[in-house]
Amino acid sequence: MPVLLLDDDEVRARLDAATAVRAVRAALLSAHHDDLVAPPRVRAALGAGDLVVTAGHLRSRQLFGFRAYDTLVGAEQLVAVWSTADGRLRAVVHGAELGARRTGAIGLAGTEVAVAAALCEAVPR
Repeated sequence: MPVLLLDDDEVRARLDAATAVRAVRAALLSAHHDDLVAPPRVRAALGAGDLVVTAGHLRSRQLFGFRAYDTLVGAEQLVAVWSTADGRLRAVVHGAELGARRTGAIGLAGTEVAVAAALCEAVPR
C-alpha cells in the first residue's frame, strides 16, 4: 500500500467540513471510551518560538502518529500516521489546511455538545 501524501490543495479537495466534524466527533467519542490515547502536547523551546508536537494512538484503527508545528516562523505543519499492525507509514500531510479544518471542526463539534447540553437542561424532568 503506497503512502498517502497530501498538501493543502489535496486536503481542500478531499476533506469537506461535514467529514471533518464527523472525524472530530468520532475522535472525542474514542477518547471518552479510552480508544484514543492523546497525551498533552510537547513544546521544545527554540528561543523566539517553539516546536510543538502532538501525538495520538487510535487503538481500534491500529493507527498512531504525530502533528508538528511551530510558533517561530509559521512554517508548514507536518502530520505523519503509521500502522501499528505492520509499522508502515500510511500518510503524510504538510501545510496549514488540515490544522485549520481540524480547528474549525473542533469548534463546531464543541458548539453541538454545548447546545445539546443546554437543551437537555431546558427539558423539565
